[in-house]
Amino acid sequence: MYRQFIDVQNEKDSALERFLLETREFERLHETGTVELQNLRESLARTEEEIIHLSSASPSGGGPRTVRGGIGDFVGTLQQI
Repeated sequence: MYRQFIDVQNEKDSALERFLLETREFERLHETGTVELQNLRESLARTEEEIIHLSSASPSGGGPRTVRGGIGDFVGTLQQI
């Protein structure tokens, strides 16, 4: 009976250790994903600023002031080529 209790306690301890290791790994992956997402957001913001700057400096006389409009015009220009 005592040996069975010890075996169950050891099994419980192993399960808890696995759970903690998997939780740490999940948190690490979540943190990495959060950092990557932030980097992508910053990159997107820089790209949007560049598009707005390029569209306002276009020779057609101050193009669109929105990113979506700027991208649409850019795609339209590419389709004409």
